[in-house]
Amino acid sequence: MSHMCIPRAKRAELRELFMNETVMGLRFNLATTYRDALTNGVKMCIQIGDIQHQIHPIDRLCTLLRDASLPPDVQFKHASIEMDHYKNPTTGEYVVHTVSSDGGRMCLDKSNKLVSVTEQSIGSFDHIGHTKCSVAFSDDWNKLQKDVLEKNGITPLTKGKTGIQTFRDKTNGTELVRNGKIITHFPTRYKNVANKLKKYCESTRTRIEFVANEQMDGIYGVQVNKSQVIEDDIDRNVWKTIERVRNLFIDECCKTLQCDAVEDCSDSDSESVASVRSSASVRSSASVRSSASVRSSASVRSSHPAAPVAVAAAPVAVAPVAVAVAAAPVAVAAAPGTASASNYHSDTSDSESVSDNEGMMMGGAAAVEQALNLVPDSVREVGPSVHQRITRAKGENIIDHWLNSGEHQATFDKTMDDMIKSYQDKCAPDQIQDMLTELNPSTKCKILLALIKKKHPLPEDDMRKGIELLRTYSEAFGDAAVAGL
Repeated sequence: MSHMCIPRAKRAELRELFMNETVMGLRFNLATTYRDALTNGVKMCIQIGDIQHQIHPIDRLCTLLRDASLPPDVQFKHASIEMDHYKNPTTGEYVVHTVSSDGGRMCLDKSNKLVSVTEQSIGSFDHIGHTKCSVAFSDDWNKLQKDVLEKNGITPLTKGKTGIQTFRDKTNGTELVRNGKIITHFPTRYKNVANKLKKYCESTRTRIEFVANEQMDGIYGVQVNKSQVIEDDIDRNVWKTIERVRNLFIDECCKTLQCDAVEDCSDSDSESVASVRSSASVRSSASVRSSASVRSSASVRSSHPAAPVAVAAAPVAVAPVAVAVAAAPVAVAAAPGTASASNYHSDTSDSESVSDNEGMMMGGAAAVEQALNLVPDSVREVGPSVHQRITRAKGENIIDHWLNSGEHQATFDKTMDDMIKSYQDKCAPDQIQDMLTELNPSTKCKILLALIKKKHPLPEDDMRKGIELLRTYSEAFGDAAVAGL
C-alpha cells in the first residue's frame, strides 16, 4: 500500500471527479479504461467518507451480448477482423494484412481498397505483431448499456437532454487498447458520407487491440509513458486499413439491418442522429451474412485476475487525503485522455465503392451461411448445434476428444491437415502437405495445438477455422457430442 498527501485544491478536484455522475467523471473513465481487468476479477472501488462506489466494467461494444437474446426492437451487429503487421527490411515500410478465418489475406491498394494477396507476397518481410479490430453497431446503445451505466452511478442521456453530444462522444467512437488497457479514445468523426449512412457512422463503435512491443508501440504512436498516443504518429497505412474495415462494416449494416423508418440525419451538429428501431418482422427477415474475412469475435481479456485495487479519498474538509492502491499490475493514478480523431470516416464509405473482393469479405459466401445455419446478430436464439464462433479453449477440447476417441480418424486427419496449412504462414500449402503425409495423428495434433496457441494467446480468443472444425466434428459425432463439450 502507498499513501500520499494531496493539497486541498487537488482534493476538491478529485472529489468532484469521484462524485461526477456523467461520462466525464472518474467512474466512467475507470470502468472503461480497466474493463479488461475488472471483467477478469480485479476489484476496484472509490470511497469518500462513508460513501463507497464499486466500479463495474463497461464494455462500449457490448461484446458479451453477441450470444444473448435481445429485445426484438433493438438491432445489434458485431464483427472483428485480425490483422498481421510486417516490416519491409529493405525500405523500412510497414505493411498490414487483414487475415480471414480461412487464411486468406488482403491489403490496401493505391486506391485504398482491399485486394487479395498471397502469402508469397510477404517474401522476406519481418512479422512484428498482430492487431484485432472489432466493430459493433446498435440503433439503441442506451437500452443495451442502461443497467451497467446505472450500476456505476451514471445516468444515460437521450436525445434532447443537456450534454447529449458529450455523452455520445464519450460512449461512441474508437478505443485503442494496449495489453488490455484502453490508452486513448477517439470520438467519432466523419465527412462526405451519404445521408443513409450517417446513422450507422454515428452509432458504430470500434476497438483496436494489440499486444505491445517496441515496433507495435511505434506503429500506434504510443508515447514513452505508455499511456498516451499522438494520433499524427500512428502509421497512416494502418489507420487507412482500419478505416476501410470500419466503412465496409457500416455499408454491410446499412444493407442488412433494414429499418421501418430512417430519420433524416442532416442536422449540422450531428445531434439529430437517433436510434431507429426496426419491427420484429423486418428484423427476423434480415440476413446478416457470414464473413470470409470479418468474423464475430470476443474481446481480448487478461488471462490472470490481478490483485484488488482500492482508491480512497477523504472528504474535502479533512486536511490530509490518503490514496491507497493495492499492489497490482493495474495503475489507477491516471485515466487516459481523449484524443481527437479528425475525419475518422473516410471519403469512400458509400456502398457503391466496395470492390468484389471486399464484398465477399463483408457479406458474401451464401453457401457457407446456409451450411452454418447462421442467424442475424440481432436474433440470438442460438441452440447447441447453431454456432457463429468458438473459443480457442473449446477448439482444443474438440481436437483432444477427437484424437483420444479413435473414431473418424480419416476425417480428423484431413481436418488437421487443412487447419495446419491455414495456421502456418512460412511455406506453401503443397509443401506443407508433403510433410504432413509423413506424420502420425498424434504429432500433427501437437503441431496444430502449438500453432493455435501461438495465433490465439488467450483461451477465450475466437479460433481461426473454429467454425469448420465444429461443423466437421458435429457431422462426425452428432449434436449430442457438441452439446456435451
